[in-house]
Amino acid sequence: MGYDRNGDPKSKRSKKFLYASIGAIALIVIIVAVVVVTTLRGDSPKASSTASSATPNGNPAIPNGNPSTPTFIGKATRVTEYPPDGIELGQGWDGTRGHQKSSIGILFEEKSAGLGQSKTEDYIKVTDKSRLMQEMDISAEFQYSGINARGSAKFSFASKIDISSTSQCFIARAKVQNGRIYTAPHSNDKQVKLSPEAVELARQDKDEFYRVYGDSFVSAIHSGAEVYASMTFDEQEKSKVQELEASVEGSGWGFSAEGTFRNKMESYSKQSKLKINYYQAGGSGDPLPTDVAGFLSKMNELPELAQNAPHRYSMTLQRYDTLPNWPAGTLESRPSGYLETIQRYFEYQSIFAEINNVESNPDDFLLGRGTDLDELEKTKEAVRAELETIENTIADFELGEIDSLPEPNIPDYDFRVKMPLPLRYDPTIKWEDDAENIRDAIKEFWVEKISDSRCLARGFSHASCLDSDQIEQYVQQITVNHVVVVGGRQQVNALNSGSRWLTTIEWGEKTNRLVEVTTFRTYSSNYKESQGKLEFYIGVADKPGLIRGWRQFATSLDSSAKFIEQREWGHFDNLEEVTAADFRCWSPQYKDGHCHLNFFIDSNVSDTSLIQGWRYEASTMNSAAPWILQSSWGESTGEEIPVATFRTWSPQYTNGHGKLIFALSSP
Repeated sequence: MGYDRNGDPKSKRSKKFLYASIGAIALIVIIVAVVVVTTLRGDSPKASSTASSATPNGNPAIPNGNPSTPTFIGKATRVTEYPPDGIELGQGWDGTRGHQKSSIGILFEEKSAGLGQSKTEDYIKVTDKSRLMQEMDISAEFQYSGINARGSAKFSFASKIDISSTSQCFIARAKVQNGRIYTAPHSNDKQVKLSPEAVELARQDKDEFYRVYGDSFVSAIHSGAEVYASMTFDEQEKSKVQELEASVEGSGWGFSAEGTFRNKMESYSKQSKLKINYYQAGGSGDPLPTDVAGFLSKMNELPELAQNAPHRYSMTLQRYDTLPNWPAGTLESRPSGYLETIQRYFEYQSIFAEINNVESNPDDFLLGRGTDLDELEKTKEAVRAELETIENTIADFELGEIDSLPEPNIPDYDFRVKMPLPLRYDPTIKWEDDAENIRDAIKEFWVEKISDSRCLARGFSHASCLDSDQIEQYVQQITVNHVVVVGGRQQVNALNSGSRWLTTIEWGEKTNRLVEVTTFRTYSSNYKESQGKLEFYIGVADKPGLIRGWRQFATSLDSSAKFIEQREWGHFDNLEEVTAADFRCWSPQYKDGHCHLNFFIDSNVSDTSLIQGWRYEASTMNSAAPWILQSSWGESTGEEIPVATFRTWSPQYTNGHGKLIFALSSP
């Protein structure tokens, strides 16, 4: 259902929940601000096990390597991964292009803090590549480097993780921090300061300062071990996804033996419906696990690996313009549109991968109700064009040909509303279902779920966190056609249905979707006493048709027994149910008996429908007597066609012959 831009839940949530949500959000913000250790975050409940360590005096608070929200330039300190080519304490850092500066522009003393290990672990559900990068603590500059083919091992790992609408991806993050080295105040200073040379350069030419020293410096380096595991469950049914999300709650370090999430992992693994991939920093090159048991064992071994073979896995960066002797003004390093461009790039990548998934598995999606493969290919080309534009823009920026990155002006939601619904998401929704039901499901799956995730991950004021009005605007862009009857046919067979079916009546337009409406006993010149069936050709249209669904009921030959439903098709809610015809039929319950065919109609749209109405008439067994009207709906249009003939009973002729006639709109 989604959140408002101010953090308020959408209208479907109660006021009681609204106040509780606001209070909970405020509490989380306070906790993160005071003790930056590890947090619970993501689309679903998850567990975290932590042990904190002291912050040295005289330095700004240093996060332990697991920030709760993206920490980009603009904050005093931020934690990012340790670069693959190494870096030393105090060195400068280019927060735009993601590489070190050789110069050191601060006065400091190196100190260490490492008494005891600090462990953090949590589990997060990710819904797209952008969220994945964030949750794996791959900061913007390392994403930028990855786009420019200079990605780190962690970026390469994240890039290969498959995130799609037909599966659920959870990220397990475990870190063991042995300690850190950090910049402490030099001599009698109370805080770390810029060197005199750096102060003078910053005062004279900030652009040159940035070229020499970057925008920040390495204020701490964290060592130990970390492991990331992507757990991809082959599951998309809404109720089972909710069970998976709920099972994460209460999971502790390494997953307890009785933990629900562990049991889920083992269950899906036995069904070959769980894929686990790993990234590890730290340890002595031990082989990575290949199954659930190996993964759980690796999680439990991580403290020992961190102790015996520690690895520098993250660093804390501090902005120069937060130091006490920084000259007036701020150090602007990243160009306008930088963060938005990178974020949008991975959002586009995700939707591009989703389209590929639909094209590879078309039977898993509800196609033909507004979105088909041809339309989807057009959407794919539009997404491809946006990706190429961003890549070219970043290449120009890297070469210095432009000094800013124009923010892409097409949100990925514009493409998401053109995606088809996965069929397994809600098994109650069928291809022939009402357009509004399908539209609501597409809204929930492709827009609301993603917006909710981004509200929690990026903040409620972020542009990608949609409020109720914005979501409704996107709903208006979701195209779902209406299912309509466009033609039909009657076929006959031998009374035992053991011979070939022959078409005796056919009308309207043929499509590749043919639905059986009812069966009945009839007479044909081919088989004499015969088994007959009525079938409708189904198409789609911008406006609904008169007949939206139907049901066939059977009873005994004298109609004295209970009516039992034999078959149904289409949409039934809030529609008028009308009996169209009665006839003799065969059913498993009553054998030779009597049937009713009921249509579910929307009389408000009959003027735009191919079928304008119908008549059910009866005659004698040999059809020699006058046809007498038994029931009807609508008015004659001048263009009428018999769609079925059958054995029936009427008060006028008793056992006789019947026919169902449709009145069609003019061509």
